[in-house]
Amino acid sequence: MLVPDADWGRSGRVDSYECRLVDPFTLADKGPVAIDPRGSSVTWALYTETKASATIAVLDDLAKDSMLRLRHVVEVGGERYAETMGTFFAASKSMKALHGRASRSMDCYSTLLRHSKDYLQQVHTYAPGDNVSAIIREIVEADGGVFTLGPGAPTDRVHTMEAGVNKLEMVEKLAGWIGGELSATDAGEVQLSAYSAPSARPVSWTFEAGRNCIYRAGFVSSEDEGEAYNKAVFWTSTDEASASAAAVLAPTHPFSYERIGRHVTYVERVGEALPREELQAKAAGWLEEHCGGAVYYEIEHAGVPGLRPGMAVRYVNRGDYAAPVDSLCLVTEMAVDSLSPMCMTKTKMRSIG
Repeated sequence: MLVPDADWGRSGRVDSYECRLVDPFTLADKGPVAIDPRGSSVTWALYTETKASATIAVLDDLAKDSMLRLRHVVEVGGERYAETMGTFFAASKSMKALHGRASRSMDCYSTLLRHSKDYLQQVHTYAPGDNVSAIIREIVEADGGVFTLGPGAPTDRVHTMEAGVNKLEMVEKLAGWIGGELSATDAGEVQLSAYSAPSARPVSWTFEAGRNCIYRAGFVSSEDEGEAYNKAVFWTSTDEASASAAAVLAPTHPFSYERIGRHVTYVERVGEALPREELQAKAAGWLEEHCGGAVYYEIEHAGVPGLRPGMAVRYVNRGDYAAPVDSLCLVTEMAVDSLSPMCMTKTKMRSIG
């Protein structure tokens, strides 16, 4: 849980880490695992398949497919804060031997990995009255996953799935169709929550020099337009009706049609009949999160327990550039290259206002 008023940059901060072996079906703790924290790393990334990954330097000789949980404890100012950094499937293992000593490294991914490597085997047809959250729960729990509902999770839609579809792709599409989103919690559950536009999310943290955190001087700014869009079309077609809706960027947006002279369009078919107003809302929401010309900031700072991609933050920097920076941002990626003192973290943020 994010502690909004903690001073993570305070002198005397002490960070410690531990790894635990986890039962992949119950997520229960099975005991400690010896690791080299400085040789281990964690990355959280909003737009990747499994959302979180880790490389763990394991000193014990574990089975390749073990499930591991990383924990982080911060002691500062007489207070103690604990967080789970993630629960991961170990997907591969390597070993290096030199002068009679062996070191092992395990490449690990969040519990969404379980569903990204599996496929639906049959057509599942649900009668009216069955809700999509129940369908998602069935898919997740069918092969040992743990499913949970987050705040505001939508539970009142019905859908018929097609055969031969990757399980992770299917549950993510189902969640999107009902205005939700899926994530892997740090504890290892697959969670369905209500989706909200980035600009509507509360500010979880403020990065400002001298305010509750330490970040290194300087930042990197970039405009990533390689996969940029300025128009989104969502459509649906059933035996009863068909409808479509489009959203475009405002003419004043740097990547709008009026500015660049061409449309770059994303098209998605929605699997159930929806009124045009809902299609319009989906198209507008999608475009807000994926529109072109967005400015990204990359900074390095002392670890902030509980801060994760998908959260909105405020970034203030009045000293490193000719013009002061004061921007509302969406955290898109965080990387801890070494589980070391201060838990130094490289964070990438997309400006959203």
